[in-house]
Amino acid sequence: MASLLLPYDLSRVYAQYPDPPRQRSALLSLCRAALTSERWDELLRLSRALLRASMLATPGQDLTTEERNIFAQAVKQNLSALRASWRACHVDAVSSSSSESERLLSSVSVAYRSQLERELLTLVSDIVTLVEQCILNNVNIPEAQIYYRKLVGDCYRYLAEVSVPGAAVLPHQSPSNPNPTPTPSPPPSSTGSASSVIPLGYAEKSNECYSVAHRVAVSQLDATHPTRLGLSLNYSVLLYEVFKDKKAACELARAAFDQAIARLDDLEESSYKDTTMLMQLLRDNITLWTAQDTNMQDGQAA
Repeated sequence: MASLLLPYDLSRVYAQYPDPPRQRSALLSLCRAALTSERWDELLRLSRALLRASMLATPGQDLTTEERNIFAQAVKQNLSALRASWRACHVDAVSSSSSESERLLSSVSVAYRSQLERELLTLVSDIVTLVEQCILNNVNIPEAQIYYRKLVGDCYRYLAEVSVPGAAVLPHQSPSNPNPTPTPSPPPSSTGSASSVIPLGYAEKSNECYSVAHRVAVSQLDATHPTRLGLSLNYSVLLYEVFKDKKAACELARAAFDQAIARLDDLEESSYKDTTMLMQLLRDNITLWTAQDTNMQDGQAA
């Protein structure tokens, strides 16, 4: 049975508006409609076409703020849905004493979870390829380079969350470095991927993207810039949740927060809301992570 939610026929846009600037306007209108109706699959498909049309219409320039937000929303909604589905699809361990029905149920669950992992891997690969080919290779604006390298780093982090079974401990950073850029040691070679679909290595790829973006952000963007703060937030999450280096994660998050606090009086009103929200998230993570360490130490002492 055919789906009732048929995708919009983009050939109509290309036939009616053969030049990139008019294609861009038409695709932006379609994206707005998909966003309003919360058709996330359709929004991602349309925003991909919009991104390509925008690069053709204005070579070497970034997307407009609205176009970037639409693309980011499409990526976020689709990846978040897949990640939530993967987390919800629990696979209970079976043993030799398990019944035949239990083993069958586990086998079906494993197969379904693998399908979710294949979808996640395909979607991330498509997004990364699009960003690298259409933007990173063509746009030299520092803020844009930082933003999209962060986006690629986020995508790789999502794959790492699925594939990394253990922790790769990072070397401790010197407290005298106000902008620590950690370099992780690779996971033990004897440890295989936790996924039968997604291989290991995406944690290192995510770290590389974040690290490059972080170095540029520190030199090119103000400490209160939302793109720089968002990068520090997500980078510290990678260090904490994937590499399990709590010290490096807290140092990175605390440095970003403290530097932003010091420049808060110079903050432009237009970015005040985004900046303060990201600072709050950084502070929440620092509080949570340090509290967990304290509880762990108390438990060990007891």
